[in-house]
Amino acid sequence: MYPINLDIKGKKICVLGGGHVALRKIRTLLAEGAEVHLIAPEAHEDLKGMADAGQLIWHKTVYQPGMLAGKGYLLVFCATNSCHVNEAAAAEARRAGALVNSIITPEDGDFQVPSRVCRGDLMLTVSTGGSSPAFSRLIRQDLERNYSEVWGQWLKIQAGLRMELKA
Repeated sequence: MYPINLDIKGKKICVLGGGHVALRKIRTLLAEGAEVHLIAPEAHEDLKGMADAGQLIWHKTVYQPGMLAGKGYLLVFCATNSCHVNEAAAAEARRAGALVNSIITPEDGDFQVPSRVCRGDLMLTVSTGGSSPAFSRLIRQDLERNYSEVWGQWLKIQAGLRMELKA
């Protein structure tokens, strides 16, 4: 895996599946300013509320071949509870040029989303390559305890000092 921080503001991203995992992914995607499209016949109540509020575009249907082609998605998250649906959607998304994150089988995806702790502009991430999400969560919790919001404030001060020095 090649680590990268990706600016997804305004980028089209598709999430297949409307359960708890999709909700968790979508909350983060929306917080980063992505244009989120949800494909699911049913969705978590919070996702329904987000759709009603215009925060995401909900396609209230099951995935059908051809739904991803030509849509311009940068990323596609396959988060349904069906391996067959996820595999078919992943194959189509790749043909369309999108990168795929497979929730059920992370090793089949093009990328993984690490656990993260954000303190202002300070972002600390942890990845186990999908081999142990529980261990990744444990390390993330340790980072949350050891890096308070003060570190984000400190970084903001440092950024200001850096600008002054550059000037």
